[in-house]
Amino acid sequence: MEKKSQNVAKPKSQESFWTEERGDIGVKQIALTVAAIVIIGAAIVIVQDNLGTWIGDIWKLFMNQIEKFTQ
Repeated sequence: MEKKSQNVAKPKSQESFWTEERGDIGVKQIALTVAAIVIIGAAIVIVQDNLGTWIGDIWKLFMNQIEKFTQ
């Protein structure tokens, strides 16, 4: 029979897997990410609610400017 190699890779334990995968993410980073998502979502809602009004105001401004140039 052949001898098994001494350099056979041993499977990592579950504990070492989790300690290696920790990375740089902590509670503060997660909280900042969630806060940024909430702020971006609020900005999108505000823009969607006021978009029609803003477009109407800009349209009136351009039409008034065009009327001034044609007179």
